[in-house]
Amino acid sequence: MRHANVPILSTVLLSAAAAAASADTTGAGSYYGNMMDGYGFGYGVMGAGMMILFWGAVILAIVLGLRALKERGQSNSSVNSAVEVLKERFARGEIDDVEFEAKRKLLDP
Repeated sequence: MRHANVPILSTVLLSAAAAAASADTTGAGSYYGNMMDGYGFGYGVMGAGMMILFWGAVILAIVLGLRALKERGQSNSSVNSAVEVLKERFARGEIDDVEFEAKRKLLDP
């Protein structure tokens, strides 16, 4: 029984919000009217431009962050894979121990 008033309360709040949103703001004392009745541009070009710049910056930051993570992960794996290939070549007998050590020293940081 405690929640029986919830639909009534929500209806009253929504009605109050709708009334406030549709209130006439161009009454007495308002020289320029509201922003959308021909006297101003509203948020217009400036607001849309700032919104585009903001979301563009957010997307750019995400893309650059993902690229940096990808490159950092690849740099370690490429060195490791090169050392692994070198070890495989040494194991197959394609290179001798002197050549193996010389190339491994070049690959290890």
